Amino acid sequence: MSPHTIPASKIPGRRRLYLDALYDPDRTGRFFSWPHPTSAAFEACSRRVDCAASDRVGITQLLVEQNQNLGAPSAAIRAAEELAQPGAVAAFTGQQAGLFGGPLYTVYKALTLLGWAQRLRTTLNRPVVPIFWIAADDHDFDEVRWTGFPDLENKVRCPRIDIDGLPDRTPMSQVLLGGSVREVIAEMRSAQLETEFSASVFDALEQDYAPGRNMVDAFGRWLARLLGPFGMVMFNPADPAAKQRWKPLFAQELSGSDETASALAEINQRLEEAGYHQQVEHPKQHTHLFVTEHGRHALKSSADGHLSIDPNPEPLSRVAWLRRLETSPADFSPGVLFRPIAQSYLFPVITAVCGPSEIAYWAQSRALFDRFDVQMPIVLPRSSATIVERKNRNAVEALGHEVSEFFGDIEAVINRHFERSFPMTLEQQFRESRADWEERLARLKAEVIGFEPTLEMTFEQSSGRIAMAWESLEKKVFQAHKRKGDEIRAKFYKLAAHLYPEGKPQERVFGIPYYLNKYGFDFIGRVRDQLKIGTPDHQIIDP
Repeated sequence: MSPHTIPASKIPGRRRLYLDALYDPDRTGRFFSWPHPTSAAFEACSRRVDCAASDRVGITQLLVEQNQNLGAPSAAIRAAEELAQPGAVAAFTGQQAGLFGGPLYTVYKALTLLGWAQRLRTTLNRPVVPIFWIAADDHDFDEVRWTGFPDLENKVRCPRIDIDGLPDRTPMSQVLLGGSVREVIAEMRSAQLETEFSASVFDALEQDYAPGRNMVDAFGRWLARLLGPFGMVMFNPADPAAKQRWKPLFAQELSGSDETASALAEINQRLEEAGYHQQVEHPKQHTHLFVTEHGRHALKSSADGHLSIDPNPEPLSRVAWLRRLETSPADFSPGVLFRPIAQSYLFPVITAVCGPSEIAYWAQSRALFDRFDVQMPIVLPRSSATIVERKNRNAVEALGHEVSEFFGDIEAVINRHFERSFPMTLEQQFRESRADWEERLARLKAEVIGFEPTLEMTFEQSSGRIAMAWESLEKKVFQAHKRKGDEIRAKFYKLAAHLYPEGKPQERVFGIPYYLNKYGFDFIGRVRDQLKIGTPDHQIIDP
């Protein structure tokens, strides 16, 4: 561990399965096809992918068209075109279409993927195309409608966009931006420093997140702008052309969802026996398909084997659903555990970069890879990081602390600071004075009991009251010391707002626009240069 890294176990909320996958992959190896990302593993996985049926030309054409429609730069288009070459393989990551790119970890995921793709291109001596899967069918609007940043008063702001009359469970590919997106952009700009980069950054946001554009298209354009110059290829799975290609896979699930349920139940039991949690609680009666009809809804089986969705509870036969799939494949989409299989069914995937929660549900998805006879890729953890600006690093050091101490309860950090900074002379006088009167009381007790033994209990009670009064006095003196430190307390809260905002890792709250406004679009490249791949530790990034 270097001064610029922190063990992942020091980050609150990390669960055992994820930590074992990082630091002790032999313990989790049974839940992944390739627990160790060695050169031999990548070569073996590539050979297996080579043998799988794949329409490279057709899927490449789809990728190129999608990225051209997003206005992706030439580097991204060239990377997409490479997939058509014999022996080319794909490396994937993905995320929901978060506002303005979503939280920082979305960028870290993408940069981790780019780093691995570059490394594997050399290791395997074949094209390795980095592809970002936009979760276009996702229907959780509340999860993607916000962005976070620290304002001029060092307070955390998380403005949200509103969409009037938006029906529940609408897929993000169908959510059209309204005027509130311009209001949020204006709020972001007014609450931050105006810099030499402000005009270009906020103009770009207004171009990509124009009212009338859907959330997925806006997100794709923005990430293509930021990451396309490095060769990142965007993929929208809600594209009807993609759904058409998934018909055989979806038909398998429609026809045999009971077999899928049995396979999932078995691996869930194995996870529990190993002491791990189930990341996704998948109801037994649910298939792994969703249908969009007045919102996106899970396709569920009934006692008689028929299937239904919530808006239309009348069950239909599997044959009827298969007919609908044949004529309207765009209505169907994979669930969270089925998405990795759909990904590898369509593309020659050798690796996937995943976050902590994703690694946990990919362990469950192992059962589905086996069930559908699809090659499971090598699962890699995304790099995790906190951006520490120089002024904040200096402030942390001036207070005599380390950045990692801010990852948790800030009040606990403040209390430790005041305990350490309590005047030594005053603390020593309290300690010496207490020892002195305790010694005197002991001598007095012996005299009193010698004079009248029946007074022992009375003496003990009186001594206890003296000790309580002394402790109360000592506590009040310490509290007075803390009150005098209001300015120091404010410094701690200011730093916490930047390093661990709202009691959460920075990468889960702040978006990239705040840093682009301060440091320009070149900031992405600086982060890419610093962000290490293949290390399990949490990293500190200098902007």
